[in-house]
Amino acid sequence: MFMHLQERVLWKRSVIDMKKKIAAFAALVIAASACTLRINSINSAAGYPVMQKYNVGDEVLMENDFFDNLGEAADGYSVTVTDKQLLSREDFCSKYNASDDEIDPNSDFILLVSVNVRNINNNNGNNSGINFRHFIFQNNAYINYLDDSAYPFVNDFKEFAFSLRFNSDKDFVIPFGFSADHINAEDILDENSELVVTLYPHKKSVSLN
Repeated sequence: MFMHLQERVLWKRSVIDMKKKIAAFAALVIAASACTLRINSINSAAGYPVMQKYNVGDEVLMENDFFDNLGEAADGYSVTVTDKQLLSREDFCSKYNASDDEIDPNSDFILLVSVNVRNINNNNGNNSGINFRHFIFQNNAYINYLDDSAYPFVNDFKEFAFSLRFNSDKDFVIPFGFSADHINAEDILDENSELVVTLYPHKKSVSLN
C-alpha cells in the first residue's frame, strides 16, 4: 500500500528532523571532546609549579611568573625580603599610633615583613607592577594574606598595587594579621614559614624562619 502524499511529506520531514538532531548531537559531542582534549593538553603541558626557595636578603626576580594569570607578571621587577617582626595588637597600635578600632578585629598578632621592591628594567609603566594583595604568608598549618587595615600605618605609600619608575626601588612593609583563636604566636614563625611572591609556573618563596 502506498502512502498518501501528505503522509509521505510528513514522513520525510520527520526523517529530516531526526537527521538534524543526530547531526547536532554529534557536533556537540565532538566539540565537547575537543574541549576536553584541549584542557587536558594544556594541563599536561603546564605541569606543576617548580619550587624555588630563597632566604632573607636574597633578591628574587619576578620574571614572567604570576599567581592567577600571565597578565600579572612583573618581568623586570625584583623583591627582596629585608626583615621581619612579629607584634601583638597592642604593641602595633602603640608603635604606629593606631587606635584599636582602626585595625582588623581578627588581628591579635601582626607580622610585619619588610621588603625592597626594585624596578630593574621594566618599561611598561602602569601596565606592569607589583600587587601585594597576591602575596601569601604560608607555613605548616596556616595561609594568610595582606592585612589591609594595618597596611597604611606602616607605609607612606598607600597603594597595594603599584608600578615604580624604571631603575628605581622602594622599601615597603607587608603586614599579615593573625587571630589568637586560630594560631599561637609561637607557631606563626615556624621552621616552614615563608612569603610566597609568585605561584606559577615557578613558586618563588622566601623563608622567614
